[in-house]
Amino acid sequence: AIAKDKENLGALTSMGLVPSLYRLTDTTDDKLRCYLAEAIGRCCNFDPNIPSFGEAGVIVPLVTYLKQSEDRSVHHYAAMALSE
Repeated sequence: AIAKDKENLGALTSMGLVPSLYRLTDTTDDKLRCYLAEAIGRCCNFDPNIPSFGEAGVIVPLVTYLKQSEDRSVHHYAAMALSE
């Protein structure tokens, strides 16, 4: 719910949200991958985060989630995050 409000997203972004989420992307846990991909996608509702996630290197791990995971929820949220 916090990531749905642009004002909250702005505050979280200024506190280092993008690098913090990126540091978690090397996980192999599908449950964490699912929540992480959803969080990344929702954080892209704050426009300045879109290029920041790209610069942080988030795209490659999200594509890897699509290739490695068999979990449909992981696929759904990874695709959603990539479409943002």
